[in-house]
Amino acid sequence: RDIAFANNQYVLTGDDGLILVSTDAISWVRRSLNGSLSLRSAAYANSTWVVVSNATPANVFTSSDSGATWVAQNTSVTANHLNGLATDGSSSIIAVGAAGTIIRSTNGSTWAAVSSGITTELEDAAFGAGTYVAVGTGGRILTSATGATWAPATSTTTNDLWSARFLNGTFFVPGAGGILLKSANGTTWTSATLAGSPEVNEMAYGRVGGTTDVYLAGCEDGILLRSTDGTNWTPVALGVTASINGLAYGNGQF
Repeated sequence: RDIAFANNQYVLTGDDGLILVSTDAISWVRRSLNGSLSLRSAAYANSTWVVVSNATPANVFTSSDSGATWVAQNTSVTANHLNGLATDGSSSIIAVGAAGTIIRSTNGSTWAAVSSGITTELEDAAFGAGTYVAVGTGGRILTSATGATWAPATSTTTNDLWSARFLNGTFFVPGAGGILLKSANGTTWTSATLAGSPEVNEMAYGRVGGTTDVYLAGCEDGILLRSTDGTNWTPVALGVTASINGLAYGNGQF
């Protein structure tokens, strides 16, 4: 359901408690958790990997040994499932989920609920430009400097928003109907509809060869879009029809 790269390592999560770890994206080692869990987002902060599941009540797992072993953390602060993670990389990490749930931690182990001010689903979050951004159904966008207090931002859509990423100095938020929102600061947003209205699940950015900016958008039905400016997109043939749920760039490769 997700793939993340940090600390020279990839962590991939999926259904049935699946966790795969790799240093080169070629050879993978399986680290499975509870077989009934559908694992969602993964993030790395303070020398610790964190993953969340969409189980109810919430499940958070951490690893401080490069994904070799995982520890379940107490998240009794919420009974709702979790969908996404975001971190500033050092002082805080947040998880968002059902019914406007946001929980926050400074170490991945101890979590506290914070008020989002809404009761609708939050699907994902991202951090960049000194700001957390959380997005969800109905075009909802929330922002926070620390993850502790949140305020609504003016959205340019009422479409459900699926994902949030901060890529090369810009927030990218794809949503239903092929809509793609962008912002430099999390407060002021522009929107466009991608050609063919593909349902984008995930996005990633890398500077290929140290010179070429490349953005990728993974979609339903095996559609992969590529851009060098984050605005103009062209399809890339993969020869598959399965949904693309995760993308990451690390060590010079997607």
